[in-house]
Amino acid sequence: MDDTGVKGLAQDALQNATPMVGVCMTVIGLVRVFKAVGLKETLVDDALAVNSPFFLGSAFFSYMALRFERNTRRLENIADTLFFTDPTLIVGIAFVFAFSMI
Repeated sequence: MDDTGVKGLAQDALQNATPMVGVCMTVIGLVRVFKAVGLKETLVDDALAVNSPFFLGSAFFSYMALRFERNTRRLENIADTLFFTDPTLIVGIAFVFAFSMI
């Protein structure tokens, strides 16, 4: 893959990773509201708090791949690994959350 393709992947990861940090923070806030009104105790908010830095790391490494010419492929691989690990974690967290509310 040429540098143009790598830069395109980095840009896509950067554009998608940063909003996901906001999604995680929103869900953490909603779960805290559930706890405050006494609906259900769950560890979902703690799990999302652990998951959020992975999206932030993906955004960081994507930005670094776009910004610098050296080590672009390595930075891009790190960003991709972090970015594709996160949805897997979120699906697991959603599964736990769905069954803890039953």
